[in-house]
Amino acid sequence: MTRAPGERSRARARNSDGSRRNRPVDQGQDESPFIAWLAEQLAPLGRLQARRMFGAQGLWLDGLFIGLVWQGTLYLKSAPEARAGLAQAGGEPFRYRLRDGREQELGFTAPPATVVEEPDALLAWVRQAMQAALNQAAGKPKRRTRA
Repeated sequence: MTRAPGERSRARARNSDGSRRNRPVDQGQDESPFIAWLAEQLAPLGRLQARRMFGAQGLWLDGLFIGLVWQGTLYLKSAPEARAGLAQAGGEPFRYRLRDGREQELGFTAPPATVVEEPDALLAWVRQAMQAALNQAAGKPKRRTRA
């Protein structure tokens, strides 16, 4: 199949077992020290994997998408009903600027520095992120697989 000039391939890089080529954090040669530290802190909850996505690092804990690291800041998934409480506790919502100048807010909140520095508090925030991710996944229709 030939592509028009400038058209990109839609094929994704795959490993020999057919999985997508995203290195888990404990095997990556270019992992950041912050991601490695997070993996160590979150080890009681499961295995952390980081994957590049849209200029950030997406964070998966035992296969559950719980947050991202963007410009050196940790943002954890947050449920809509919990965002006001998280903001009151010092959390900052994840925002980015659209091309037209407006700001877009996504369902992620950065915990305050005091939370990130305290292991038990960090684990509590990550547990909330895991619950938000599970609730979101439960509300989505299941994807049909090809026969």
